[in-house]
Amino acid sequence: MSLRALGITALGALGALGALAPPALGLGLSSPSAQPTNLQAGANSDLSIQIDVQQPNEQLRDLTIHLPPGLVGNPLATPPCTEAQLNADSCPPASDVGDVSNDVLAAGVPQTVTGELYNVVPRAGEPARFGIVLHAPIPTAPPIILQSPARLRPSDFGLDSVLTDLPTTATLAPGLPPVPIQITSITLTIAGQVGNPPKGFLRNPTSCTPKAIGFDGRAWTGATASGQAPGFTPTNCAALPFTPELAASARPEGIGAPVELTTTISQTIEEAGLARAQVILPNGITGNNSLLGTKCPRANFEAASCPANTLIGTASASSPLQAQPLTGTVYLIEPTVPGLPDIGLDLRGPLSLKLTGTLTLGTDGRAITTFPRLPDIPISDFTLTFGRQPGFVFAGVDLCESPTLSVDGAFDAFSGAATTVKAPLELQGCGPSAGGKKPKAKVKLARLGSNRPRLKLKVKAGSERLRRVQLKLPKQLKFAGGKKFKRGAKARADGDQLKRRSVKHSKRKLKLKGKRVKRFVAKVHKHALKAKKVKKNQRLRFKLKVKDERGKTTRLVVRARAQR
Repeated sequence: MSLRALGITALGALGALGALAPPALGLGLSSPSAQPTNLQAGANSDLSIQIDVQQPNEQLRDLTIHLPPGLVGNPLATPPCTEAQLNADSCPPASDVGDVSNDVLAAGVPQTVTGELYNVVPRAGEPARFGIVLHAPIPTAPPIILQSPARLRPSDFGLDSVLTDLPTTATLAPGLPPVPIQITSITLTIAGQVGNPPKGFLRNPTSCTPKAIGFDGRAWTGATASGQAPGFTPTNCAALPFTPELAASARPEGIGAPVELTTTISQTIEEAGLARAQVILPNGITGNNSLLGTKCPRANFEAASCPANTLIGTASASSPLQAQPLTGTVYLIEPTVPGLPDIGLDLRGPLSLKLTGTLTLGTDGRAITTFPRLPDIPISDFTLTFGRQPGFVFAGVDLCESPTLSVDGAFDAFSGAATTVKAPLELQGCGPSAGGKKPKAKVKLARLGSNRPRLKLKVKAGSERLRRVQLKLPKQLKFAGGKKFKRGAKARADGDQLKRRSVKHSKRKLKLKGKRVKRFVAKVHKHALKAKKVKKNQRLRFKLKVKDERGKTTRLVVRARAQR
C-alpha cells in the first residue's frame, strides 16, 4: 500500500529538475512523454520521462507528478541515503536509482545540467522520499540539491510526488551573484532494477488497462496549469501468476458467546495485485445484531474521528516493499446503500490508508465480507481480527463440537484472473471432547554409532484425523541438507508417499503435511541423519506438535533409546 509511494517519489525527481528554472506547466510545455521502456505488466522496467519547455521565461513554483495506480517502487531494494549525506553530496553509490539531464538557459547561455536520483530516508509520516543532485558543467558551480516527498491519492490509491518553492536562480561560483536560470527541457530515467546482483526497484502496474502520468504546476505569479503525457498500456497480464492464500482461526467460548476471529490473505511479490477480495464465513458464525445499529458517519470515518462504540476490530497490511506493516482499526460505518453497515479500515504507518468493505448475507445465510476496491500493490499479508471485545462475531453453534468448518475466499486480480480458495477454520482453545483420544507418537533410533544413523517416526491420530506434524530433534541429532536429505528421507500418510512439498525440514525440525490423515510414518536414513556424542542406550528426548483437522494442536514429548 505504501509501496506505490516509492515509484511516485522517484518521479518527483522530475519536478526537482524544474528547480533549475521552472516554467509554468501548461504555459509552454510541449512534447511530454513518460512510459516504461518495457510494457510487460508487473515487470521491473526503467521509466523514461521527457518534457520540452516552449516558454522558458515562465517561472514554476510548485510541481506535482501523478503516477498511475500500480506503478510502484521498492525502497528496500537499495540502502537509503540520509538527508545529511544528500546535503553534503555524499550519498552512497548504492542508493542511486536514476539519472537526470536538463537543458537550461543560464543568463541566456544554453547549458546541459546532469545529475543523479537517490533513495532518501523518508521523514515521519512519509512513505518515501527522493533526493536529486544536479551538477552544472562549470566546475566552480556548487551542486543543486533537491528533495521530493510522496503522498497518497485517496481517489485511486496512486501516489503523487511534490516539489514546492522551486528556485529561479543559481550560483555559478562562490562569491559571485546568482544568475537567472530557465529550463528548456527535462529528461529523467528511473531504474527498474538496481544493485549487483540486480534487485527490482520500479514495478509496472499489473493491470492491462490504459495508464498515463499527469502533471500539475503553479507559477510564482499564482497561475496554475495541468498536463498529461500520452498514455501507455501494460501488456501480457495473463503471464502473471495469481495464487493468493487464505488462513482463518477462531477462539470460541461457547454457543451465543463472542468469537475471536482472524482471517489472513497472503501473496508473493511475483503475483498480480489483488483487486477484489471476498471472505465467506461458515454457517454458525455470524455478526452481533446488537452492534449493527451503531454506525460511524462517513465524514467522521474520513476525518479519523469515529466514535469508540463503532470500533469492532483491528487490521494490518504488510508488503515486501515496506519494512514495517500498516496497522489500524476496523469500524462499522454508514453504508452507501440502505442495508447492513459497511466496514472501514483506518490503516496507519508511513502513510494513512483507508479501505472500505461491505457486509452481506448469502442465500445460504453465511456472512460475507467484501472489499471491492483494493490498491494494485504487492502484499505479503492482509489480516483482519475481530476480538472478544466488543464481540462483533458470535457463535450460533458449539464450534468445538461442530464438524470440520471452513472459510471460503473469492479473489479477483488486477490482471483479470480470478480464483477461489477454501481454508479450514483452525479452532483454538477447544479441549478434547468427552471420551476423546489424543494423538500418539513413537520414535525409534538405530545405528547411531555408525555414519548411517536411522530414525523412524510414527504418529497416530486420536479422535480427530491429522493435518500436520512437527518433530524437533534433540541437540545430539540433526538432519542433513540438500540431496542427502532428499535421498534418505521418506514419509507416508496412510500408506501413500507424501510429495516433496509436503515434507519440509531444517537442521533440527521435520514437518509433515497431509489431509485427514490417520497415521504418519517417516523414515530418515542413508546419510540424511547425523548423530554426535550419543552414548550407548542414552534416552533422547523428542518434542512434537501435532495439529488435527479441526485446528487443535497437541504437544507431545517422546523418548527413544539410542541403539548403536
